[in-house]
Amino acid sequence: MRKKLVLYMCVLLILITGCFNPYPTQVEVTSFNKAKAVDMVLKDHPDFPKPGKVKKIKTRTGGPYPGTIVNGELRTMVEQSSEKDTYIITLTKVWKAFVNDIEAKSVWKYKVTSDRVELISSEENDELIHMIG
Repeated sequence: MRKKLVLYMCVLLILITGCFNPYPTQVEVTSFNKAKAVDMVLKDHPDFPKPGKVKKIKTRTGGPYPGTIVNGELRTMVEQSSEKDTYIITLTKVWKAFVNDIEAKSVWKYKVTSDRVELISSEENDELIHMIG
């Protein structure tokens, strides 16, 4: 009887220690969110600010010395797409100038998922400011 009890205890001990992992595996679950989508785009466009902020910029164009200073702004907007875990990030560069009634404004729109940044549209009018003089 005593041998059976010792045997059962040994089997029980083996079963318990065999199921116990002293080094549990840590699974890090990271969800894709707005902030990560913005970071993915701004990695390639570090001049642009985080959403909700405006960065003032200026450039010198033609004309008599010292030229004409044109002021502008950089903006970043983010919106949730109708697709799950997809965001639309819009980068806008607006110069405080019009040439022939066309605003010197450039806009780039990106569709961002957890594994991809895709340019979906762009309108570039930066060259207009070089016509000011």
